[in-house]
Amino acid sequence: MDVQAVVKQLKTTSTSTPNSESPRSDKERQATNYLFGLLAVVFGTKKMNVTFPDEMLVAAKRMYAPQIVRYTRDEIDKGIEFVKQERSKGNQDFEWPNIDRIIGTIREASRLRESHKPYVPEKALLGHDKEVAKKAGRAALDTMKEMFA
Repeated sequence: MDVQAVVKQLKTTSTSTPNSESPRSDKERQATNYLFGLLAVVFGTKKMNVTFPDEMLVAAKRMYAPQIVRYTRDEIDKGIEFVKQERSKGNQDFEWPNIDRIIGTIREASRLRESHKPYVPEKALLGHDKEVAKKAGRAALDTMKEMFA
C-alpha cells in the first residue's frame, strides 16, 4: 500500500469532523447570539474581534451555549447592566470580554436572595385568636413575676 492510499483510507474512516458535534437548539442559538450581540455593543467590535476571531467566536458560542441558555433575556440584561456599571466605574475586571466572568455576573444578578422574596406569614399564626394569645401572654408574665417576687 502506498502513502496516498493510506492517507485516503484514514480520511474516509475518520469519525471526527469539524461539524460532528451535535447542533445547537434554536433556543441555545438565540440566547447565545443575543448575549454575544450585547457584548459587541458593550465592548465594541474591535475588542470582540481581537478576543474572538472568527473560528474562536464559533467555538466560544458552542462551548458556552449550554450555560447561556439557562438564563432569560431579562436575566441576561440584568447581568449586562451590571457589566456596564462596572466598566463605567473603571473596574479592570471588565475591561475585556471574559465570558466566564460575564456568565457569573448574569448568574449573580439574577439570583433570588432572601431579602427579595415576598413575605409569607407563618401558618401557625394564621387565624390565631388574639384573646387566646393575650391570656397566654398574661399567664406567662404572671409566672415570670412569681419567679422574681
